[in-house]
Amino acid sequence: MQDYEELNASLLESRAALTKAESSHKEQESLARQLQEKCDIFKGELRQALSARAELETRVAQSEKDLEAERVARSVLESAQIASNKPEGECWGLAGGWLNVI
Repeated sequence: MQDYEELNASLLESRAALTKAESSHKEQESLARQLQEKCDIFKGELRQALSARAELETRVAQSEKDLEAERVARSVLESAQIASNKPEGECWGLAGGWLNVI
């Protein structure tokens, strides 16, 4: 009879330990699902941020090209204006001023 009681007590302890382990496992699985969902959300947000960044970088590059084209056009127009306003016998000097040529 004592063996039966010992076995029964051992069985009850094993069942309690198993129940506790199953409960802990369920909690861990629930936490893992929550963390996976957060990770998926962060991945989506990261993809959106990287896409927006790439779009902005493209727009910045295009703006820089447009600005450089505008600078070149302005320089050409200024040169043409200077050339059309230049009096006879004068030419553009290296120091950026007018030199009289005789």
